[in-house]
Amino acid sequence: MTDTIDCRYRGWRIRLERKLVDGRWVTSVKMWQPARGSDEEAVTLPFAETFATAPAAGAAALEAAIIWIDRAGSGPSHHG
Repeated sequence: MTDTIDCRYRGWRIRLERKLVDGRWVTSVKMWQPARGSDEEAVTLPFAETFATAPAAGAAALEAAIIWIDRAGSGPSHHG
């Protein structure tokens, strides 16, 4: 069984999918930039930690997504 949580942060759409694997909770994290929404445009966050409870797994994964978004900025960076 997979538990899906959809939320938003700074305009980004974040999807957390938690599932129980060998007695531990793992969470996959996908994020979409503002005004983007197709699966092809999703950013998949590498997140491999496991947790004893579903809430702990979700909270840690969401925190990792927020940190990633804050570091990346609210949109594509332009270097020139």
